[in-house]
Amino acid sequence: MILVTHDISVVAYICDRTVVMYAGKVAESGTMQAALTAPSHPYTMGLRNAFPDLQGAASGILTPIEGAPPNLASPPAGCRFKPRCPFALDVCGTEPPVIEVAPDHPVLCHRAHESAALRIESAKTETWMVPA
Repeated sequence: MILVTHDISVVAYICDRTVVMYAGKVAESGTMQAALTAPSHPYTMGLRNAFPDLQGAASGILTPIEGAPPNLASPPAGCRFKPRCPFALDVCGTEPPVIEVAPDHPVLCHRAHESAALRIESAKTETWMVPA
């Protein structure tokens, strides 16, 4: 069965595997456990931060992903998440490679090999704040 949803709690409860898409492209895919507990694409990291912890404290802070998705009639060159990504580099203006961060866990990101360090930074609310 294929389930299409924006509700991460439904994915966590029902799905064995997940595919995270951004602006019409697969950003990351893998087991639900791997993608949601150890995401490797910055967009997946941002989604996790923007959703309440269903098993944790009610005082958890939700961090939105600033900005808006691109116009798909004229998508940006390279990584489509680059304009909203707090970890974007100049190289992100080129088409990102698919990197297997683990068996059967491909990620479309130039920085996927740095995902452990990026996860630490992504957990900080200030990482996702756009400077005024």
